[in-house]
Order: sequence, then structure tokens, then C-alpha cells
Amino acid sequence: MSEERSGYLRVLRLDRAQAIQLVLVGLVLALGVNLIAVFISEKVNSGLALVFGAITICLALGLALRSVYRPRPRYREFQGCVVYDRDENELVGLRSGYHLGDSIARYLEAGLAESDQIKAIWSRNPIGALLDGDESGRGDPRKGLELVRQACEYFVLRSFSTRLSKHFTSGEFAKDELATLSHIDLPDVLLENRFLRIFAEPMEDRAPFSPSEGGDDTRVVSQRGGALYEPFRLVHPKGWSVIRSAHRDIEIKTRRFVLRVQPRCEGYIATLPPLYLSHYLGLRQEIEANSERYAALRIDVSIEIAPRRAWLMTRRGWRYYRWIDRWIGDLEPQISMDAYLGEIGFATSETTLRLLDNRPGLERSFTVAEHRSDGRPAEPAVVPKSPHAPFAAGDRVEHVTFGVGRVESLEPGGVIVVRFEGDEKDHRKLMADYAPIRRIS
Repeated sequence: MSEERSGYLRVLRLDRAQAIQLVLVGLVLALGVNLIAVFISEKVNSGLALVFGAITICLALGLALRSVYRPRPRYREFQGCVVYDRDENELVGLRSGYHLGDSIARYLEAGLAESDQIKAIWSRNPIGALLDGDESGRGDPRKGLELVRQACEYFVLRSFSTRLSKHFTSGEFAKDELATLSHIDLPDVLLENRFLRIFAEPMEDRAPFSPSEGGDDTRVVSQRGGALYEPFRLVHPKGWSVIRSAHRDIEIKTRRFVLRVQPRCEGYIATLPPLYLSHYLGLRQEIEANSERYAALRIDVSIEIAPRRAWLMTRRGWRYYRWIDRWIGDLEPQISMDAYLGEIGFATSETTLRLLDNRPGLERSFTVAEHRSDGRPAEPAVVPKSPHAPFAAGDRVEHVTFGVGRVESLEPGGVIVVRFEGDEKDHRKLMADYAPIRRIS
């Protein structure tokens, strides 16, 4: 595993341990060198020997502690995307299982449902012209891209606040050493985000919600008629601050690190596997009618961790920063499309589909493995709108991946709920996998 992908805190602490170990070894070597120096000093002027020895010691200490006092910043770059519908000027894939794409589509949908300002910006400035390289159309497509960027920024901020709140409310930290930011005292740097400003507003102050729904300050998401309420809480140690830099990225300043997060959406088109849109998102009929209708809008999220040098020498206080590696580890499969496709085994499923596409005896159906090993229903997934094979509840079926099972029910949109026999694994990650099944009884 490369240094960039290994735990960042572990690397920094290892650098410090190695530096201390090097100093101790140096002291032992110095003892032996000193014996030689005694002999040399008898042959050389004592003042010159003292100056030479001091310079040598300072040089050795500087080399040993260089990695601690001048640690290199670490950068992580995640590339994701959202699918844009040119014809309808909307984002698709609301329940695909891909966290970033689903969340941005949901945030935009909720913003359009409640905010006339967001609705005006989005409808008057369609981004399709920019994606096609033609900016002579109506409006300014970059304003539409800015909405997508802010939705991505809101996604990262919510992930950040959730990880920090979970870490600092674990019981390991005293309440008097923590501070909590809520919608009442959010800094202006965060309120510049349109989605955060709208969604964190109390329900009793918003038209789509009834007054009786007010007072809910929990982290449970409430959604009514398209509007979205997500209370925002940022728990952190006192002395930390959140600012927005001149480059518009968000900076979280702590005693030991400066964490910079910068989402970017600049109108570039990402490349997706050929069958992702048609079979995974269920857009086969639409693509056959217009192959240019959908585009994958590329989104980049960069994270920089810049250490503050002097604080890295102290042994205490590392417990305040253990969340960093865990948070970045959580983000990768949520944002990176490559990581997500690898997590759901899309390459294997795509290969299986191509091999079995024309195999006789198997009925094509746009099927979802809608179950969990603990018996709880999984979240419904979007499947192709094409009509599937005529299955009925109670049919015994065979799936090329999951084996033999029984159809429990049929859902709208071509979703087939199947419980497979002898299954002890949670197939939530594979629930939107397109694969042929056949009825065997």
C-alpha cells in the first residue's frame, strides 16, 4: 500500500518514533566518536574543535528531526460523477446505491421543491450546452454547475459532521472541552452553501412543514412533499475553526492540522462502463431512443492535510485526530466511482451479462435481490423500465449468481423481491445488479 493510501496519522507517528530512535542511536554513536575526538582534540586547537563539534551536532539533529518538523502535506483526490439528463434538465439515479450521485440528485430535487431561487437558477441556466461545448444558448451554465458543486460540498460537510460527532460523543471526551455548532450559530462560511442554509432551517419556520412538526432537532431526516430537513450539528474541540479560503475551499483549522476540502464541478464529462446507464440505472429504452440524452458530469473532491509542525512532537492529544483516517476511508467508496464499481462487483456482473446475453433457456429480467441476511428489507433500487419476464409471487427461480430462491413480491418499476435459499450473506451491495434469472417451478 502506498504512503498516500496508508493511514496518515500512523505515518506521522511513525516518523516521530523513527526520529527519536535515530537520535538515541546517534547518542550511542557519539559516545564512541567522542573517544576518537579526545585524541584528535589533543592535536587540534581546542576552540576550533568546540566549534566544529557544535556544528556537527546541530547538523545531525536537523537531519534527524526534519521529517517531524517539516512533514509533507498529504493529498487525496476522489473522482465521482452524477448523471445529467439533457432532455429534462435533471439529475438521474436517485436510488442507484452510489452515495454521491444519489445524494446530489436528492439535494437538488429537494432544493428545487422548496427554494424559488434555486429553481430559477437551475431552470434558467441549463448545463447541457456547456457539456456539449456550445455556450451560445440561454443563461450561464456555470451557475447550474455551481449548484451541483454546492450540493457536493454539502454532502462532504454532512459526512464530516457525522464522523466528528460520532468520534467526540463517544464518551472519551469531557463536555467542557467540546463545542457544538448548530443551525443557530453556524459560521457564514458554511451558510454560503445554499443547501445547508435551507435544509438546516427548523421545520416550524418552513412552509412545506406543518407547525406540529417543529422542535425535531434530532439527526433523523424528515422529508415532506419533496422538501428536506436535515439538522446540522458539528461537534469539535474548543479552539478549532472553520473558514473559507481565497480558493473557495473549506479549511478546518486544528492545533495540529489544517484540513482543506475542495469539491469541483467544472463541466467535464466522465467515462462510465457501457452497461452502467442502460442496465444498472435502467435507462435502456431512453438511450435506444436518444443515445446523446445522458451525460456523466464529472465531480472531483480533493482533500489536503497540512500538519502544523511544532505540535507533532508532543505525545499527548493524538486521540483528537483518530477520526481523520476513518473519515477519508469512508469517503472513498462513497465518492470515487471506480471504488464504488469495484465494491459492487460491476465488472464481474457486466462480464456475466455479456456471456449470458444470448444463452437460451434464461429469461431476461431486470431483477433486484431485495433482502438482507437479518430479514430486514433493503432499500428499493431503480431498475430498467423495460417490462420484465412475467414472474409472480411464489415462483421458484434460479439466479446465475445467488442460486435458487423464491419470489416474495413484485414492486413497481420492474422490481422483483426475491429471497434466496441458504443465503447467509448480506447482498445489499449487489441489490441493483442486472443478471438473468429463470423460473424453475
